[in-house]
Amino acid sequence: MSKKKRRETQRHKKAMNMYIKLKIEGNKDVEKQVADTFGVKEKTVRNWKSDFKWDEKYEEKQREANRKALEKLAEEIEKQNIRMIEKAIENLRRAEMNVVGSLDGFFSPKDYETMVKIYLLLTGRATERIETNNQTSLELTEKDKETIEKFSKNIIVDIENAKIEGLEEVGENGENTKN
Repeated sequence: MSKKKRRETQRHKKAMNMYIKLKIEGNKDVEKQVADTFGVKEKTVRNWKSDFKWDEKYEEKQREANRKALEKLAEEIEKQNIRMIEKAIENLRRAEMNVVGSLDGFFSPKDYETMVKIYLLLTGRATERIETNNQTSLELTEKDKETIEKFSKNIIVDIENAKIEGLEEVGENGENTKN
């Protein structure tokens, strides 16, 4: 004997939504709660669950919720990485400016280039990194190279300006003349 296919009604959909909501919330005896709410027997709810594939729909909703949560987490991690790298670069620039009088060229342009490349990697932008897992090859574009070069030159100019300012602030006996 073949079972005839039941047509899903609005009532079934409401019952399914309640079922999924209760499962997501971690409630016990979900089928009983749905049966009580809709005035039917638990066996009827189990039949609806089977006929209309509620568990598959629940799992799909869970997968979608997990995917969205992972995307949001990845975005937050990327934002945090960007803030950390920007703060680290700024702190290194300040530290270099403070010691530039006693340590000439504490950080080289290559150091800053490395920091920029790390920044690009952490933010998912192209570098000369090559990913072999999924056959993707990402290389630094000409525009990225120009940006790094410009960034490095600006840092060198900042360092030179800091040296000049540092020399102006220090008197003949080595004391700070700026108050």
